[in-house]
Amino acid sequence: MNLPEARILRREDHQISREDIDPDALKVLYRLHSRGFRAFLVGGGVRDLLLGRTPKDYDIGTDARPAEVLKLFRNSRVIGRRFPIVHILLPRRKFIEVATFRALEEEVGDAEGEEEERLLEEADRLLGGDPPSGEEAPPLRKDRRPSPLEISKRQNYGSPAEDALRRDLTVNGLFYDIADFCVIDYVGGLEDLEKRIIRSIGDAETRFRDDPVRMIRAARHAARIGFQVEEETWKAILKHRELISSCNKARLVEEFYRDLLGGASFSTFALMKKAGILSALLPELETFLPDDPEDTAWRRLRILDRKIAEGEEIPSSLGLGTLFAFPMLDHILSLEKQGSRRSDIGRAAYRFLKPMALRLGVSRRDTEQLFLISISQRKMLAFLDGGRIPRFLMHKNYFQEALHLLEIEAEARGIEMPEVQFTSSKGNKRRRRRRRRAN
Repeated sequence: MNLPEARILRREDHQISREDIDPDALKVLYRLHSRGFRAFLVGGGVRDLLLGRTPKDYDIGTDARPAEVLKLFRNSRVIGRRFPIVHILLPRRKFIEVATFRALEEEVGDAEGEEEERLLEEADRLLGGDPPSGEEAPPLRKDRRPSPLEISKRQNYGSPAEDALRRDLTVNGLFYDIADFCVIDYVGGLEDLEKRIIRSIGDAETRFRDDPVRMIRAARHAARIGFQVEEETWKAILKHRELISSCNKARLVEEFYRDLLGGASFSTFALMKKAGILSALLPELETFLPDDPEDTAWRRLRILDRKIAEGEEIPSSLGLGTLFAFPMLDHILSLEKQGSRRSDIGRAAYRFLKPMALRLGVSRRDTEQLFLISISQRKMLAFLDGGRIPRFLMHKNYFQEALHLLEIEAEARGIEMPEVQFTSSKGNKRRRRRRRRAN
């Protein structure tokens, strides 16, 4: 295959300065370069620096193999089954991701594929009859799954140009070379940055059929940096958006959390709604987020974005609460009006929430925490109307998240949050029995 010629911006032709790059990322780049390896800052970090923005992540591409990276950095580990990468571990749960340049061809194989092959071999034996005379059919093996480092030895590693062509969007296919401080573009990303458009690398329809998650990323990046989705890319999203529901749940929930907790949830979900991605991902979100951008549901997301921009750390269950808690409360209120029993209402509320969490791939822990902080709003909302918060709630491990959600709701409704006061709960009082002394 003929690889594209690179467009190169020399140091004097772009605005990226090493002063703007995370010092830890610079150390990793310099150490790789000093040991004779190619070391590039890659992807969204380069895009953001060219736009004058502070990157959220600093990912590094190199021709060093994972085992070689491990030798250079003692504070590192290899992760990933399909294509192993190295995480350089840093204080405060920070890490720098280092990936070896990938080839255009698929890797040689992975543990999941080998397991499937063994299963199909056994099926052939079951369907095809007896083994050759005098030979016993071997049993179906349950071999040890190889480690990521063992898998990495069988990969097809490639060049920077091949690695760029494997990426999702042109603006994410840019490289910054620490050797001479130039920006390298194999995919037309510089031109698209100038035009302020989001374009798929290669044929959009093919790329989205191969990996529907790329449609979510295209919408997120367009919304986050205020770009337009290029026409052919947009048409491909509209045509193939229903494929999103078939994606791996672990990948879906990871992308969903990036959309929700990335600081641009309002603009991202608005564009995803327009593209029909939300209805493909979770149809209920179409009704939870109505067309009116001034609706309370959208105001919650704008408040969430502001809190994240101010540096507040938002747990995933609290982020989910801004979307799901109050629709669930509306469901509870409708059941109460119908005269349903309290015990039935609790079960019905959980049945309302759980299927949506399962379709998104939300973990059991986050689902349970979401349910508790959501249902607690039933009592806590009275506080906004002059009531008091029951004291027993203060001792619950979900109380702080529930209180933060109430603060978001108060601001979304335009209500000043009162000073928190508690009231005693008769149901919580217990009488001590005196033990009779034996005579």
